[in-house]
Amino acid sequence: MSAFGFWSQSPWLSVLFLLTALSAVSTLRWSRAFTERVKVLNVALRNRMSAGHATDAAAGTTGQVDANELARLLSRYAPGRDYLTAYDFARLHEGERIRAAMTGRPGVVRRLVTRWIAPRQTARLLDAFADLVVEEDRKLVPAITKGVLFKVYRP
Repeated sequence: MSAFGFWSQSPWLSVLFLLTALSAVSTLRWSRAFTERVKVLNVALRNRMSAGHATDAAAGTTGQVDANELARLLSRYAPGRDYLTAYDFARLHEGERIRAAMTGRPGVVRRLVTRWIAPRQTARLLDAFADLVVEEDRKLVPAITKGVLFKVYRP
């Protein structure tokens, strides 16, 4: 029941419900921070548990991926590093959208759908295959190394 449903019977009880609801809003920031920290710890724990074990990442694509194109993307969006973070993937998606718009490859609707789907695909990729924890802007974030990325998207 809502606080406004009790207003006619007890206005003070309605005010108390409203204040309780407003106090819960402040915990959203803490909850999000806790979730981010748990994701980083999950990657670190998965690395510790898989250390010394031979693993084979399941291929996540249905078509063939050009290894040279993947290497080009890595060298362009993560120069001098052998891993990609969520920020690098966001830059990669933005650059590829601009490149697609200039060449006129997919239509406008397709580009909008891709713009909406790309962050979700990146989050799923990092959740499933992140194998490294790195510091980015004084925060620990999950990352995926070049070797694991080539295993996931192997041609």
